[in-house]
Amino acid sequence: PTRSVDGAAIPALELDRSQAGALAALGRLHEGLAIFKKYENDPKVERWMYLSFLGIIYDNAQQFEKGLELRRQSAAEKPDTSVVWIDLAYACVRRLNHTAEAREALARAEELVVSGLGKPYLVFLRGIILWREHKAEEAKGLLEKALVAFQSLAHNPLAEGLVLSTKAFLCAANADSRN
Repeated sequence: PTRSVDGAAIPALELDRSQAGALAALGRLHEGLAIFKKYENDPKVERWMYLSFLGIIYDNAQQFEKGLELRRQSAAEKPDTSVVWIDLAYACVRRLNHTAEAREALARAEELVVSGLGKPYLVFLRGIILWREHKAEEAKGLLEKALVAFQSLAHNPLAEGLVLSTKAFLCAANADSRN
């Protein structure tokens, strides 16, 4: 089912996931989890996807290790899909410093079909991993390459957030290379 917001049809799952994430970010994780729980056994929501979305909600509550654990479970549920491995790799290095696990997850993703936004995402993640490993100069090159790729996808609404995230990591790498 969908609901209309300003004339646009948005799936109820997306609205509930967004509301749960917002509540989690406001320190009201339990309320957010209560809203999202109805999808736990919903036959229309694959288990791996539910776990991945739940990981995002925990990330919004700044419980990054819990979010990472949920993504590990998601990858175990659907190991034949590159997106779960890319998601796992990002959870390993976005707010945490689990670079070895991120590298393993990327290797798993590359064994599978990676399409669309996933291809530049691999370069982006390699750049973050290098930055986390204190290899700022190497990281900058990959992050710049990822930025160009994401900017070329400006027609995709998901690309804007990726452009901004890439710029943020690029700024961090630039700062570290000066020190």
